[in-house]
Amino acid sequence: MTPEDFAKETYEQGVNLLAHLVVKLPEALHLDAPEDDPFGQMAVIFAAKQVEHLRSLHALLKIHCIGDAAIVARAMAEARLLLEWASKDKHNRGSRWLKFSLAESYKHLELLQNNGIQIDNLDSSRTNLAEHYPELVTNRGSFRNRWVDTKTYITLPTR
Repeated sequence: MTPEDFAKETYEQGVNLLAHLVVKLPEALHLDAPEDDPFGQMAVIFAAKQVEHLRSLHALLKIHCIGDAAIVARAMAEARLLLEWASKDKHNRGSRWLKFSLAESYKHLELLQNNGIQIDNLDSSRTNLAEHYPELVTNRGSFRNRWVDTKTYITLPTR
């Protein structure tokens, strides 16, 4: 077998394995987390997103879009590292992420409304979000663009 044939066969086996995972993984992932477990909720949401990424990865590899597949794979790896980092302080980091995701959802709804789609009670949602989670609001009154304090974020050792 030539190296090219080996590479092609290995690639095809990988694509077939992904196809199997794309079908079987969502069936196996009937995950749920209690309301008082912010890290558990974060992990469930991350797992669902990883399944979506896996589907994209499979589709991209099937049509030989290696560069795009590498970007998706990198996003998957980064999400895993972020989740691992958050697990070191589950309650605080999980809570901060959930609050941030609420603000991000609000910003998405606001964008939809600005583009002509009617969203009921958006102003009261913003007020409630800002009142309950003032740490999400900047001095200018907008919502923050990141959920981690850069002082406590991962620092990689230097050589």
